[in-house]
Amino acid sequence: FGRSSNYDVLYDAALEAVRRHPGWYARSVASTFWHFVAQGFALDQVRRGRSYPRLPPTMQVDGKTLPSPSALSPLVVAARYGFVWCPTDDIDPCIFRRPARAFSEVRDQRRYSQLASRVRSWNAQLPLRDGNRTLATKLDTLSFDSPRSIVWLILGAAALALRRPRGGLALVVLLAAAALVLLVHAVSQSPQAEFELPLAPLFLLVAVASLSGPRARGKGGLRSDRPA
Repeated sequence: FGRSSNYDVLYDAALEAVRRHPGWYARSVASTFWHFVAQGFALDQVRRGRSYPRLPPTMQVDGKTLPSPSALSPLVVAARYGFVWCPTDDIDPCIFRRPARAFSEVRDQRRYSQLASRVRSWNAQLPLRDGNRTLATKLDTLSFDSPRSIVWLILGAAALALRRPRGGLALVVLLAAAALVLLVHAVSQSPQAEFELPLAPLFLLVAVASLSGPRARGKGGLRSDRPA
């Protein structure tokens, strides 16, 4: 974030800090990466937003008539975030009333209006209910009682090196891709479980496949069936 926008100052400040303290930054990245694979996670309490009260188009502030927040259109730079911040039927404050402000092509303006209409329809179909505290507690217990991803990674790496299962190269490629995804997030984000959780099943898969998969063929492409 920050490039080619009004956030350039923050972006440049971040780069300056990295250049000034590269060791501290590297340790921070390593700590975040370790957090991804070695820490458990807990579910946040879900509280769905309720509809905001409708405000008049104008309001009085210090004796001046000003437009109310609900009457204002989002900033043009907010177009990159789409509708991700509008998980209720209160989508109107999040969309451009005049798409031409953000999109110069008529085709893009029409597409934006179509997407806004579709998201409004989806939001209307989603129920507004809070999370189940009992179920969340059970899932948290399951999470903290289950082995961390680092355990599956160590088992998988050891089995790959010692057993050399057939198709092991594919598992290595998958692990490398997962490591790259986590590294990108560790470089730019603070530790957050949602970045690692989609990859946790992959780490378990690698461990199981490495431990139980058939070994690779021997020299000449032949596999010996004789007992050792």
